[in-house]
Amino acid sequence: RGSDNAATPTSHPILSNVTLIGGEDGDTGMVLRAGTEIEVYNSIILNWLDAGVDVDDKDNTPNTGLTIESSLFSNIANFEDDSDGSDEGLISGNNNVLE
Repeated sequence: RGSDNAATPTSHPILSNVTLIGGEDGDTGMVLRAGTEIEVYNSIILNWLDAGVDVDDKDNTPNTGLTIESSLFSNIANFEDDSDGSDEGLISGNNNVLE
């Protein structure tokens, strides 16, 4: 794949019923790298000190293919907001609970 994040084939995992719980040393619950496509359903992402979800390299992230749905978030920040902007607008999905 090298540096071509649009190269095919791509992986597109579908995960359900995932629980990611941070602790005293927990930084980020889920880091989605450049070119990532993923679907996450019915999951719990909580207690992360930096963020629940961080999408790296937003310029090389597909406009579709990042779905988190029917999931509970309870973190210091649920979506990373760093030098390349907030990640929340990149994630599609319904019925999420953000605390």
